Amino acid sequence: MKNSFILSLALAWTTLTACAKAIDVTIEGTHYDYVEEVYLIVNEDTAHAQLVPLKDGHFKTTIRVNRNDFIRISRSKYLDKETRNVVIADSKSITVNLYMGTVEGSEQSKLLNDCLLEIERSGPGTFHIDYFGDDPAVWEKIRADEQATRKRMEMHQQEIIRQKIIDNADNLIPAWLVRTQTDIPAAFLSTATKSKPKWMKHPILTGKKK
Repeated sequence: MKNSFILSLALAWTTLTACAKAIDVTIEGTHYDYVEEVYLIVNEDTAHAQLVPLKDGHFKTTIRVNRNDFIRISRSKYLDKETRNVVIADSKSITVNLYMGTVEGSEQSKLLNDCLLEIERSGPGTFHIDYFGDDPAVWEKIRADEQATRKRMEMHQQEIIRQKIIDNADNLIPAWLVRTQTDIPAAFLSTATKSKPKWMKHPILTGKKK
């Protein structure tokens, strides 16, 4: 049974590989003036990350990738699950503002960016409750309230992530969410992938190149 599944996956992957199309994507970006360079990381292949220099907070470069690859633009190779500076190669020209977190020229990238922004805003982030007194009992209660509130926000954020995966079953957004959001329940993923959506075969999840 397992061997049959692996064979089916291999055949599906062969078909996907044959249909892959390489394109040259020109990415123009703006960052803070003090930033001197950024990495372009395709499908989280950090070993082959391309380092791009900036001049006065600006860069413009062309990178050859396969259509629909994920390209993360970052000052670090480290992947944070709340990273929003990522584009999808569905267009030959994409413009990003890395400190504002905006993207133009790519329909899928804009959709992904909006999705990630909503997820980010729904989470606890740096939420905390200030207390400037010195009463230990009050301090303990405030810390307990703070932790409870953060927990509720985290649960709400996870609900939004799961709903985004369901709502975007016909595009590539779930592939990025599954790759970056480490708290997605396995039971939910098992249900969400029963219909074998195309995003499951994306290289960012399989670790293979198209």
